[in-house]
This record gives sequence, structure tokens and C-alpha cells, in this order.
Amino acid sequence: MDLTTRAGEWEVLLTAPADVGDFGLHQDADVAAAAFRRQFARAFAGTPVAEHGAAAEAQFRQARELLVGRPVLWSGFLMLMTPAAAGTPVEGVVDGEAGDSPEELARLRALAEVPAVFVIQLSVQVGRLAPHVPGAPMSQAASLARALRGRYGQDAGVHQVRYGTVDGVATVRTVEHEVAGTGAFAEDSPPVEHLLAEVSLLFPAEEALVTVTAAATHGAALQDAVLLAGSIAGGVRLRAAGGSGEEPAERDASSEVPVAVPVAVPVAPSPEAAAPTRLGALLPWGGWAPAGRTLLGRAPRGSADHVLTLDDESISRTHVALDVTDGAVAATDLGSTNGTVVRRRDGALERLVPGVRAELGEGDELNLGAFVIQVAGR
Repeated sequence: MDLTTRAGEWEVLLTAPADVGDFGLHQDADVAAAAFRRQFARAFAGTPVAEHGAAAEAQFRQARELLVGRPVLWSGFLMLMTPAAAGTPVEGVVDGEAGDSPEELARLRALAEVPAVFVIQLSVQVGRLAPHVPGAPMSQAASLARALRGRYGQDAGVHQVRYGTVDGVATVRTVEHEVAGTGAFAEDSPPVEHLLAEVSLLFPAEEALVTVTAAATHGAALQDAVLLAGSIAGGVRLRAAGGSGEEPAERDASSEVPVAVPVAVPVAPSPEAAAPTRLGALLPWGGWAPAGRTLLGRAPRGSADHVLTLDDESISRTHVALDVTDGAVAATDLGSTNGTVVRRRDGALERLVPGVRAELGEGDELNLGAFVIQVAGR
């Protein structure tokens, strides 16, 4: 199913699975749920799966509620089932998926033997990508991969991929949503845990970042979520809205399977190398911080030349001020709750004193929650 959607200055073209369902975000929740029940009945009537309809609808409602109000460009869902729910013997179905690992084989068999139907939530978002700055110490994709590793921690799987000529970063992680008392959730509802497979695609010429997400609540669906996210990402194309109207260049057929590419690692200059005369602040997703004073935080306010919003609950609303003037970089903690830490080039950690300006040198890193801003020569 080919779709073309528009978001501001961009048009995104993507191919979704033929049997994808609609969450009906523009409808009342009960109307959307009724449409889901009809689709479920058409798909599974007269099969052993039919008895799992109520559980599947509960998953549908939960997945839909988590999308309401979010700036998604497109969303949909797929229904899958374990072999046990379909009445299929586990032997032979799981063997081909587990490779040679006995531990992985045992885990998959245990999941497959539980009768269950699960809903995979699919969504696509688009946002602005900071322009690449010539001479930056790493590529945009490498910068994004580094930022995501810092943000999501060691438990997340993050690696660079490429679909044809489009670079991207693939992430697999677990996230908990606090849902008690919201929408379709009761006041005592526990957090909803989602297994997320995400692919972020970089379109530097259009300064756009497209993120494809497949989310599942059942461990047996994680592999399917990873494959779905990669499959949809491999068909994404983007162009400027209102342009010439020409179709974007088609991808090479080999791009359907993501290919890992090496991560560019910045190399520190030798001690004998002359120090650069001008410094800049490299943002987590690539690109340099603008000249002047920039306020950073979850919802920064105050007198400054620029503001930069960082989506991290550990960061204060107006956390730190970053000054880039005449080739020098300095930072001032603005009384943040959790503080601001600088990792100096020699590895020493320094906590900024609130209200006191701290000069930053080449190789220093400013740590704000899960975000890292690196000072480098321009």
C-alpha cells in the first residue's frame, strides 16, 4: 500500500504492508474499537484465534491511546499471533528462526507455546535535521548514533544502517509509559512496557529526519517489529513539498535489507598539533550551535539569542546557557535541579557551579541528562 503524506515543507512517500489497519485517531475511541473488532472478525473468524479477540482489542485500545495527541505523520497496526494461538505445532516453526543458539531457541519456543494475539503499533514521524557542517569531527549519522546511545543507555541496541543512498540509525530498546488514569487506562493501571524498533533516516539535502517506529508489548513480536520497521524504512522517500513534482529517485533493490556501516570515530590531534584558533559546540544530532547565547532545557525561557529544547525529563526547563562568541565556548548552569557536568579532555569530571560561567576547551564535553555537546575546533 503506497501512501503520500505531507508535513509542513516535506512530502513523505512510504509503502505500508497491505494488511495494515487504521487506528482511527480522527474518530472516537469506541468507534475505532468497533472497526477493529470487525477487522479482527474478518481475519480470524472460525479459527482458534477468535477467542483472543477481547485481549487483542485491549492491546489495540492501549496502543491507540499512546498515539493520541502525538505529532505522527502516519500510523497503523498489524495483528500477529503465536503458533499456539493459531493451533500450529511449535516444532518446525521456531527452529528456522533461532539460528544455532540453544538459548535463543529455548526462549522463542517458550514464547511461541503461549497462546496469544498481539498488535504491533506502527508510526512514522518527520522532524528537522540540523545541517551538516563541513569539517565536523564525525558524520551526521555517527553523531546521531552517539546521541542515541547516550540517551537510551547501554541496554539499547544502536547501530548505523544504510538503505540505498540514505543513511540511518536503527535502535531497539524498551520503554515504559506511565498511563494510569489517562484515556482508556484505569487509575491503578501499571506502566505499559513497549519493545521499540526504530529506524531514523537522514535526508540532509532537505534537512529532514524521518523516524519509523514499530512497537510491541509481547516479546514474541520483537523480531517481527524489527523486520517491519526495516521494511517500511527501506521504502521511505522524501521530497520538498510544492517542488517540481518529480518523483524522488527510486531505491536500489538491495536496499530492502539494512547494511551496517562503520561508525566514524573522531581522532584526537597529537600534542604537537597546533591548537585551533576557533572553537564551536557540536550538537548531539550534528551541526554547530549558533553564535551568541543559547538557552537549553525542556522548555527554555529567558533573554537569549536562541533556545534549544531537549526532550529529557532529567533536564530542567531552563537548564544551562551556552555562549559561543569569537571562537570561544562557555557554559553557565542556570540553577538546574540535577546539575550540569563537564567532562574535560583529560577525562576529569567537573560539576558546574550554578550561575558561574565556565570556559570550555577543545575536547571538553557538556553533559545534559542523556545529551552530550562536544567542543571542537572549527
